[in-house]
Amino acid sequence: MGGGGGGGLLARDENRPMLQRIYGTAFLHQKELDEYLKMLEEAAKRDHRKIATQLDLFHIYQETAGAGLVFYHPNGAMLRKLIEDYVREQHLKHGYSLVYTPNILKVSFGKFPVTPRITKKICIILK
Repeated sequence: MGGGGGGGLLARDENRPMLQRIYGTAFLHQKELDEYLKMLEEAAKRDHRKIATQLDLFHIYQETAGAGLVFYHPNGAMLRKLIEDYVREQHLKHGYSLVYTPNILKVSFGKFPVTPRITKKICIILK
């Protein structure tokens, strides 16, 4: 059963033809394939993008605002607030301290490598 794909350069040489990456999944028994297909079907039902649309939680305006930038609708904003309140309460209950950091940083910061932003922000605080 074939899956997605992607390209790659042979020996990282852009003058050579692009290679096609092929992914696949194989099963020894029909039962294993059937279980796998059932799992994919169930996962599709729980796809956060589909659920978000059905419940009017958020939208991502990829072309206008950018990929991954979430605009929360009122239902989603309330759900997010409830989750954040719960997580904050649990952190404080278990002795963690809260910090707040800027949403945007420079690409590089001194000797810190470019890493996931939250890690970089905490490194700045701890410096």
